[in-house]
Amino acid sequence: MAYCDKYRRKSEFCDREVYFYNDEEYEDKTDLIHIGMLGFCGCGSPENNVELVRDGLLAIDDNMSNKITWEEFKERLREIFGADPDKGPDKHWMLFSYWCDKEGLTEHGSGLSCGGWLSDKGREVLLCAEDAVASLRSDPEQEGGE
Repeated sequence: MAYCDKYRRKSEFCDREVYFYNDEEYEDKTDLIHIGMLGFCGCGSPENNVELVRDGLLAIDDNMSNKITWEEFKERLREIFGADPDKGPDKHWMLFSYWCDKEGLTEHGSGLSCGGWLSDKGREVLLCAEDAVASLRSDPEQEGGE
């Protein structure tokens, strides 16, 4: 069972399965995360946004759980945000960090630049985002995949 399947059930309005979050229906995993969990609209490139959030949260989680070294964490920030932590706080990384803190995805303790650690909500979004990105990669035409 894919992680997001726990949010899946039969639609109240039509004869198909959809994703439910906070009593709202979403067509696919990307909408579940992008619109339902993160509160964004559906415009633009939701898939890219979900992937960016996944990458950022995964970097934070891997750093705080010691799955990667500090040097590997800094390299991830360079790859994801174009950041160079050796030159001081990066505006893209810092904005992402502030946003994660504001949305309750992370807790940062005494400093924000190291990324802090994931809250329960942050872990839930990360797990769902990993599932959604995997579904998109396996079947880009039908993101719901199942």
